[in-house]
Amino acid sequence: MPSRPMALQTVADDGRMFFFSATDFDKNKEIRNNPQVKLFFANTGSSEYLNVFGDVEISDERAKIKELWSVWAKAWFQDGSEDEKLPLLILTPKKCEYRDTKHNKMVQLLKIAASLVTGKTMDDGMEGELKM
Repeated sequence: MPSRPMALQTVADDGRMFFFSATDFDKNKEIRNNPQVKLFFANTGSSEYLNVFGDVEISDERAKIKELWSVWAKAWFQDGSEDEKLPLLILTPKKCEYRDTKHNKMVQLLKIAASLVTGKTMDDGMEGELKM
């Protein structure tokens, strides 16, 4: 399945993630064939990364669509929250992995420089799995 950018609408208290998607988009057809997906989130300014593996369902839950609707979504869905071509993609996470740095960018750069000079790897990262 190809990757593509998506705009996360919200994360529920139970960890489910909600996205808007048009019914005629290729990704919806792909999800119907295989609901298992991998999401990749990046906060490059802080070198924070998150991989989320889970199952996606396509939902026409109008109340939730109205709740999540914003003026930004109108750029893609001109008929508003009532657009019949506007379902929700709801991801239920099964596994989450993170990668984070221990220090800010300046310290990271200094450690890289020190590594190049000394020939020793300077570990500046933390990684692990979030418990579901």
